[in-house]
Amino acid sequence: MPGGMSDPIAGYATFAVVKLAGYSVAGYVLGKAYSQPRANAAVSGLTRTVIGLVVGAAYGSAMALLATQVGAAGLVIFLVGLVPVRLGEWRVLLWLYYDRALAERRKDWGWATAGTAWSFVLDVPALFGAIVTAGVWIC
Repeated sequence: MPGGMSDPIAGYATFAVVKLAGYSVAGYVLGKAYSQPRANAAVSGLTRTVIGLVVGAAYGSAMALLATQVGAAGLVIFLVGLVPVRLGEWRVLLWLYYDRALAERRKDWGWATAGTAWSFVLDVPALFGAIVTAGVWIC
């Protein structure tokens, strides 16, 4: 069934803004958790958003190629594969702003896991917003 978007740029921008807001909240929480009250939550959130958009575009493109080969199972493979990708993204963020030595391994993995879950939670309003603002249509 063919479909498309009337304004994909608006949809992508809405997706990014929702993620930015959610990741800035996460940055605030991480600043408290790592006893860094001066950590800038907005900068941390922006960094996490950019990491996600860049890595997500690359990962999504690679998985789109795979999906043409495996059909409907591609969505399951995409989502399962997204877990380690997001864990890595959160580890990079933690290294950049909160634990440069990655010395607190248990704490870092706990927060990376929580961040990964948060990323999946944020997908719901981000995708909904993107669909609404992009003007998705299906024939």
